[in-house]
Amino acid sequence: MELPNGIESTQELLDAQAHIMTHTMHFINSMSLKCAVQLRIPDIIHKHQKPMTLSELTDALPINKSKSDCVERVMRVLINSRFFTKLKISEDKEGYWLTPSSHLLLTDNPFSMTSLVIAYGDPIFTDLFHRISEWFETKDPTPFVMIHGRTFWEQAGEDLRLNRFFNESMASDTWLVSSVILKDCRHVFEGLKSMVDVGGGTGTMAKVISDAFPGLKCSVLELLHVVAGLEGTENLTFIAGDMFGSIPPADAVFMKWILHDWSDEECVQILKNCKEAIPGKDNGGKLIIIDIVVDKHRDHEKENNAFMETHILYDILMMVLSPEEKELRKIGQSSFMKLVSRATRLLMFWDIGLLLSFINSMSLKCAIQLCIPDIIHKHQKPMTLSELIDALPINKAKSHCVERLMRILTHSKFFTIVKISEDKQGYWLTPSSLLLLNDQSMSVTTFVLALLDPIFIDPFHHISEWFKNDDPTPSATREGRTFWEQTEQDLRLNQLFNESMANDTGLAASVILKDCGQVFEGLKSMVDVAGGTGSMAKAIANAFPGLKCSVLERPHVIVGLQGTENLSFIAGDMFVSIPPADALFMKWILHDWHDEECIKLLKKCKEAIFPSKDRGGKLIIVDIVLDNQKEHDAFETQLFSDMMVMSMGLGRERTEEEWANLFYDAGFTSYKIHPVLGLRSLIEVFP
Repeated sequence: MELPNGIESTQELLDAQAHIMTHTMHFINSMSLKCAVQLRIPDIIHKHQKPMTLSELTDALPINKSKSDCVERVMRVLINSRFFTKLKISEDKEGYWLTPSSHLLLTDNPFSMTSLVIAYGDPIFTDLFHRISEWFETKDPTPFVMIHGRTFWEQAGEDLRLNRFFNESMASDTWLVSSVILKDCRHVFEGLKSMVDVGGGTGTMAKVISDAFPGLKCSVLELLHVVAGLEGTENLTFIAGDMFGSIPPADAVFMKWILHDWSDEECVQILKNCKEAIPGKDNGGKLIIIDIVVDKHRDHEKENNAFMETHILYDILMMVLSPEEKELRKIGQSSFMKLVSRATRLLMFWDIGLLLSFINSMSLKCAIQLCIPDIIHKHQKPMTLSELIDALPINKAKSHCVERLMRILTHSKFFTIVKISEDKQGYWLTPSSLLLLNDQSMSVTTFVLALLDPIFIDPFHHISEWFKNDDPTPSATREGRTFWEQTEQDLRLNQLFNESMANDTGLAASVILKDCGQVFEGLKSMVDVAGGTGSMAKAIANAFPGLKCSVLERPHVIVGLQGTENLSFIAGDMFVSIPPADALFMKWILHDWHDEECIKLLKKCKEAIFPSKDRGGKLIIVDIVLDNQKEHDAFETQLFSDMMVMSMGLGRERTEEEWANLFYDAGFTSYKIHPVLGLRSLIEVFP
């Protein structure tokens, strides 16, 4: 096997592939969290008042009980993400219990973040990210404008659901932030007689501050549709207006998460209006801001990486909603800066970055669609930001957004920044981005783009709904038919799926033939069961010219495909019959089916293997063997794959024990696992 230039070993190759797959499926973290909130799992466990067994949890959930086994799979992801933990109840029992993060998902918690979870997980936000690369080429100021024809704020002014959504999520966030402000930065408000909360929504923050300081007259300046019908108190009033027009005079002006929504020019205009509204510094006048401070110069390797990641994810979220960069850079250790630090750290205790983890997936998708790895590779040396911008097929008015995109991609280790000269830095490829080159034989770009297509992602929005109905899969809930029924009728989906499987096969085949070639030695015939368009069978047939390979597939998959001297295509149904051969091969097949169907299929395989074990007869499987002893990211990706399978079909990823039970129930006598494929393993199963 010839490794791609820049990758020095098979292990580095597999690590790069695993890294790509982890980030591709990061969106599943966001969607699993959304599902847990919608099913009110934190509330149910909290109400139980002690660790809750799986059976107790499934009994308490408002779900179709035929799907109880899938609850464990969702909980497995949420435990891995530290939203829940498992505690020992007795010698043979374990139960689910809350963590500090899930305490912030309780609906009766005054600091509850549930509204924020539901808002950020709504398709009106997540769908924007599918089209970032397209937006880079247009004149539209934001992806939101490109899709909806007007700005986010214009939409919120007319769409009652979006307006309610946004205001509830901001109020939800405010309760937590306000508690930190009043505990650690109370002195900021002492001595003030009046304050205007600019863009203060429905007044949650202003109400908390006015309650804490009865002598402080607070006003909320907001758009008319936001404050319509709201009643004030003795020291809290609501003013309908526009901060770009004028701001009422006060000792202090307060703004929480406002300036990051606007361009630098608009921020300057708002800040000038603020300055006109407050007295001079000597008379106590001040502007109080709550926002993210991104400091590019701190050593983030020595600090909690999650803080920086969440800052970057928020910046990309702002990019799709607002036309310019909003980040603030570190400007000094004032009381405000200390406040931001403390508030952000409390938020990060809840690990809000997992809520936004879908942005990791979509940023990777955008990089591939814009061919950024290919452009840098073609340059043949580290590429400065200006050189990259010049080479990209984008509207140059959006050049400043390229740096923001590259910031998240370098943070995620898809690119690295290297020093070119004393005052110049450039972007360069990592082992992961080498596997995203279009002309690379082991490229996985098609596979990544397929998994991030809306047809694969959209069903995840419907998981909580699916748990309650009779549909076999979330995909069926979303589309009205199963994934496999869709592939038979939708030519685009059929092509997308088959190309992605073939794309994945290039790398897998290379590793298998290098590290497990002995598995095929001595065989005279082999059938690749459900082998798609034959990529794996072709690689094996080329490596072993004396081995007669056949691909068994559904007619619509192999129509028009031509074989070779030792490769043929057979139209058929694996559940009906499988042609006889020395060996059968199945790559990523059994994880698509539930146990009963797997056993039926394995029995068909056993019947088709005509030599005995002693004469070389075997079934060769390439699939995931779940192993929670693996390194955290690898196990996380295996869990993501299990959720993907649950969304599409009736199958699951399995542990070694679960695999063994299937083999023995189907009549096989033994098996051998070769953990040579990183996330997946090659398994020999003997009759």
